[in-house]
Parts: sequence; C-alpha cells; structure tokens
Amino acid sequence: MKKKILKIMLLLFSLMAVKYVDSLLFFYFSQKDLDKKIKIMVKERKDLIYYKKTYSLKKKKFVLVNNEDKKALIIKTCWKLTPPIIYEIENKTSGKFLLPLLDKYVFVEKGKTMINIYKTGRIQIIKSCGKKYIIKSNIFSFSNRAVLRLFSNLNNNRGINSFNIKTGCAFGDSINKYLRFPYIFYFYLPFFAILILTGIFNKKEIRASYIYFFIMPVIFNFYEFLFKDHVVMLKLLTKLNIPLIVGIFIFVCFYAFIFRELIKLKKKGVNIRDVLNSSIFLFFLFLPFVLRF
Repeated sequence: MKKKILKIMLLLFSLMAVKYVDSLLFFYFSQKDLDKKIKIMVKERKDLIYYKKTYSLKKKKFVLVNNEDKKALIIKTCWKLTPPIIYEIENKTSGKFLLPLLDKYVFVEKGKTMINIYKTGRIQIIKSCGKKYIIKSNIFSFSNRAVLRLFSNLNNNRGINSFNIKTGCAFGDSINKYLRFPYIFYFYLPFFAILILTGIFNKKEIRASYIYFFIMPVIFNFYEFLFKDHVVMLKLLTKLNIPLIVGIFIFVCFYAFIFRELIKLKKKGVNIRDVLNSSIFLFFLFLPFVLRF
C-alpha cells in the first residue's frame, strides 16, 4: 500500500514539475515575442520611446512613452501556473493604444486593464470598471471546431476591439520565431524519452506510452503539431527553406514507426492491468492534459 501511495505521489510531483517548467517557458517565449513586436512598433512610429525594465524572470515591465506629450503605456507582466501570462496595463495616453499580444492586436483604452492569457486559447480582459471580456486566441488552439463550440459562450468579445495579427500584417509572422519552440518540445522530447525508456527497461507497458501521440494532435492544433513543427525544426537546424512536404514525409515515417511498435505490443500480448499499473504509461497518458490546460 505504501509503495502504491509513493508511486502516485511521484507521478503527481513529476506532472506538476512539467507543468511548472512548461508555464515558465510559455511566459518566457511570449515576452521575447512581445519585446520584438514593440521594438518594431517603436521603429515604425518615431513619436514613441521604449524601454524595458526586468524585475525577475517571473515579472517584467515594458514602458512605451509618447515623445510629444510624455504620456506612457506601462505594461507589467507576471507569470503564474494558471493563467501562465498576466498583463497589468496602465494607459496614460490620450486614447486607445494598439497592443500586439501573441497572435492578436488588442486596443487598450485609457485607464487600467488586466489581461489574462490561458493556454486553452482564451484571453480574458478585465477593465478598471470591472467589466470582463473573453476573446479567442489562435495560440495553441483546439483543432477540433466541434470542441470549440462547447466554449462558444466564453467567446463573447462585444465591447473589445481585437483582430488577428496575421490579418493585420504589420508584424508579419514574427510570432512563429518564438512560440514555435514549445511545439518542438511537445513532440520531440517525449518521443526520445519513450524511445530511451523502452530501450533501457524493454517493457511492453512502456511501448503503450505512445498513446501520447494520439491524444496531443486532438487537443492541440493538428496542423502545427504534426506537420509544420518538423519543417520549423529543420529550418532551425539547416537554415534552409524546407517545403511542407518534408514535414508530411517525417509525419508518415514517424507514425509508421509508432504503429509498428504497437503491433509488436499486440503480438507479445499485454495485460491492461499491467499497463495501468505502469507509472511511465500513466505519466504520458496525463501529460497532454497537463501541457494543454
């Protein structure tokens, strides 16, 4: 009994440790992305002065100052487990200010505004008057539109002006450079971890952990996770313009390998109870939900 409780505690601790690191990385990459976009904005608008002050890894401060009337937009960003990104914005300028957040432009009105960004694809905006709005982000969005409909009641953006950065075109695809990295972590690190663990322990229960790669494409963005991710990785490694067909080829080879491993598992025969008692299998079974939510 003690051994079973210890295994459960170890499993929960491992999942929480992954959640901690994942949320911290999500915050870090988003700040890099915001910093780059603000620098582009300052370069395009000569009336703006910009400086960034860093308090700690968990808290940063971005300040945009209008050169003409010396009024500022102060953006304080904080990191938590959930939501992983919190923006506390104080707009001291004369009117609305266009702010690029991840894959969205958001018009921030005069006064104080709090913005919470969740990995489920929701951006919650709370105004100083207490009004709350929810807008839907494309970052790490669900690929299944049927699932999105379940959350349609949350996607009420009346009273908030926002639009997609990709349709705005002012910043192009600058978002991809930083926020593409998490998908690479989600795909390749688990794959090599399962591969190494299978090689070390040679247990059929560990082979069942490949179920991770059937859950992830469903709850994350299917196209990004399975195709584009590989192309981005190859571009980073080779600095060449890799066509999407290469990503599709890698996807086919990868899933052919997984199906072969699962066929081996079936031929050897596997007891469901043994699989469910495997801490490694349970870790990879719950990992997609920890990363997603």
